[in-house]
Amino acid sequence: MITDESRLHTKLGRKFEGGHKVVRHKWRQYVKPGTDIHSNTVEGVFSLIRRGVMGTFHSISRKHLPNYLNEFQFRWNTRHTDDGERVSRVIKAVCGKRLQYRESVENPPYFVPKAG
Repeated sequence: MITDESRLHTKLGRKFEGGHKVVRHKWRQYVKPGTDIHSNTVEGVFSLIRRGVMGTFHSISRKHLPNYLNEFQFRWNTRHTDDGERVSRVIKAVCGKRLQYRESVENPPYFVPKAG
């Protein structure tokens, strides 16, 4: 696990088998010298999600969170493709599948119930 120096990540980092590597942004360190350890990729992903929530969706419910995250995952994975290729991938992915609105609202396919 690779994160910035926030203490929020320390406890979680102990649970990772590969350990927890830290880059120190407060020291203006964005890549560990002599390594490929950085947090730039995940920061880019979070930036994409933040812009989507604030600029497009304005609110995301727990019920539909997995569906939103699937969309953001697709956007991230196709960020270097042109619009035509992206549309082609979407059409290929939905070919032969059907999801009715009622099904997606009443029983979302990736619904994760609230823990507790």
